[in-house]
Amino acid sequence: MLILFSMSLKYIVDIVDTETLGNQTEDINQAAVLAFFTTNLHWNDTMINHTDSHHAAEKKSLYDAIGGEGGVENLVKVFYDLVEQHPEGKKLHVLHLRGNGIAHSRVEQFNFLSGFLGGPKLYVEKHGHSNVRLMHEHVEINSESKDIWLKCMDMAIDEVGIGAEVKNKLMNNFTTIANLLVNRTD
Repeated sequence: MLILFSMSLKYIVDIVDTETLGNQTEDINQAAVLAFFTTNLHWNDTMINHTDSHHAAEKKSLYDAIGGEGGVENLVKVFYDLVEQHPEGKKLHVLHLRGNGIAHSRVEQFNFLSGFLGGPKLYVEKHGHSNVRLMHEHVEINSESKDIWLKCMDMAIDEVGIGAEVKNKLMNNFTTIANLLVNRTD
């Protein structure tokens, strides 16, 4: 577990940097939780079998579990279709219109999720980081917005037909990230 945590701390620098966190204990605790989840985005949770010549067990990433590039592309498409067309997504749609718009968000969410789920790190290649707080600093996110995002993602996962076990892993990770992004209390 110590090795896993050390790897997590190294990866967390890209997601939530220390300048963003400052000295806030709650944020540091959330960052530790985030670090744990971001290094456990794998279908097979087996890390290392010490009785088997110290070789790491092969893992299947969530990226692969949902169908790779095509699966991420489809999930993002269905998610933003729901945001634009379903009554549940109306407030989230308005929130996106205040920023760079839905078309921009579709591209960037695909880029981010590809790397976040264990595939190509397209967002990092394009922007040089994967700090989700930095990505969303221009957006006012309250608890209601977070819940709407999670609800729309939950519906999108169901609509594309992702199985319950993978869905639970995805939603656990998305919920952890979404909780970190809330920056308003209203």
